[in-house]
Amino acid sequence: MEEKKVKRTAPPDKIETPKFYRRPEVLDAKTYKTDTPFGKGYVTVGRHPEKGNVEEVLFKLGKTGADIAAIADGMAIALTGMLSPRIANLSEEEKIDWIIKKFKGITGQTTVGFGPNRIDSLPDAIAKVFIKMAYGEQIEEKGEVVAEQPKKKMNNDSVDVCPQCGKATFVKQGGCTTCLPDLGGCGHSKCS
Repeated sequence: MEEKKVKRTAPPDKIETPKFYRRPEVLDAKTYKTDTPFGKGYVTVGRHPEKGNVEEVLFKLGKTGADIAAIADGMAIALTGMLSPRIANLSEEEKIDWIIKKFKGITGQTTVGFGPNRIDSLPDAIAKVFIKMAYGEQIEEKGEVVAEQPKKKMNNDSVDVCPQCGKATFVKQGGCTTCLPDLGGCGHSKCS
């Protein structure tokens, strides 16, 4: 299957906000408490006060690391985009621009790369892929280039997110999985 190339003439920093109706000032919302692998989670679903349509989804995790919180933010934004009729009526190009505007710049605790290639979170990575797909270019970001800190090498297949602190430092070693303190983890350990 051939990938559809969508090329635009406007640079990513000139993306206009898509034209759609404004979110009402006040929504009728309910918050649902749920268990997650990372502790308690709270999902708030906001509905249009007159039409009853879902207008916004928010997701808040209890005590987690910034990486998981960034992913949760991205999920909530994506769900809002899928469910809200304000966004459903946009063209594909407008939807891609909406995703780029919402996901770009969401930061977590762990980054990869530096300078214009720096990725601040999973949602930020998705935004940068969409920019490359839509505009055929990398985003040039302003700011200082900081030297990347040397990191311990490990097999990425054995790394998971610690359920205690939320950092991606939960490493399987033998019959146990430990959140490695020398990688910034909390030391939490679980043996099978």
